[in-house]
Amino acid sequence: MTEIKWWLSTEPRRLVDWLLTNRSPHDRKMRLFAHACSAHLRDIAPDWPQAKYLGLGEQFIERQIDRETVGRCLSPMDAYDMGFREPGEHHFKDYPPPRHMAASSFLETCWEPRGFERGQRTIEYAWCFRMASMTEDKLHVALARGDEAIDPSSLHPYANLLREIFGPLLFRDVLIAPEWRTSDVTALARGVYVEKAFDRLPILADALQDAGCDSDEILTHLRSDGPHVRGCWALDLILGNPWREG
Repeated sequence: MTEIKWWLSTEPRRLVDWLLTNRSPHDRKMRLFAHACSAHLRDIAPDWPQAKYLGLGEQFIERQIDRETVGRCLSPMDAYDMGFREPGEHHFKDYPPPRHMAASSFLETCWEPRGFERGQRTIEYAWCFRMASMTEDKLHVALARGDEAIDPSSLHPYANLLREIFGPLLFRDVLIAPEWRTSDVTALARGVYVEKAFDRLPILADALQDAGCDSDEILTHLRSDGPHVRGCWALDLILGNPWREG
């Protein structure tokens, strides 16, 4: 995978497979990616019943609650369907809409036990993307024919979310000079992150530039239309959050 291919690819399954195989992405980053995918599906798949648990996913990722607390907050049926069982098994009653299944499985990934094998995680992501690409009528066709019935164009947003979280960092270092992290810059960055106030990113870019930042790459990303989510590579860089393990 070259950096050019990374930026141009519209196939998230290939990108995720390459990322997990050839890099060591930070556990937090991958959980935030799964959460962003789940939130995207909430926006395009109305009436997803587990959408009420998205906040729990964020709290777990931020280490504000533990897995036991998550389990106590889920209804008995949701606890059964959303990860409090053997990983890799999907027990959905009467086949809910495929995008609902994908959203629930992405959310489940947010609080899966640490140490989940990368090979199994790749399989899980592939299954999620397959379901995310289908409407309910396509699921029945796929089950009848045994094929994937995937709409590739519907997967483009997930590739964009992956790039939003990792940016160019998989290929080269992008440096933040210590003097750019002024009190104003740090306060603005933390506020954007905590409040998910991504509309303030251009203001953060201005403050960063005033502090002496001359990185067009960072400034351009912060001023772009996004999508922007928690885990944004440029915002994490300012906050000092790592993109890889170790």
